[in-house]
Amino acid sequence: MLTDDVIKAVAKREGIKPGALEATIQKLVGQGRGTLMHKNDTLMLLHPMGPTTAYVHFLSIDGMPALVHAIGDYLSVIRRHGIKRLYTNVQNPQIIEALKQNKAPVMPSDSKRYHLMIKV
Repeated sequence: MLTDDVIKAVAKREGIKPGALEATIQKLVGQGRGTLMHKNDTLMLLHPMGPTTAYVHFLSIDGMPALVHAIGDYLSVIRRHGIKRLYTNVQNPQIIEALKQNKAPVMPSDSKRYHLMIKV
């Protein structure tokens, strides 16, 4: 699927207006405050917070095997860029399980702004 199609499908599933989600992503990416990557039918929005930390959000309509593979590829990219800690508000159990299957420890965040922290 195209990036816009994945965004629309996730927005529909989550009960979010697709246009609002697309606009938020386009704004972050357009302002250079975020990077959007697309692998299979999984998107990763990465927003750097410092030299070794970033906020990450995953949007996916992939089944578990493809999701695990996509997140594994994303984690490799993140590690190559020296990022050691990710923060997220993702609560999708499939995404959390895919992170764990890729040996990325997921734990409660040490920041009140975010739900989870992931050590990479």
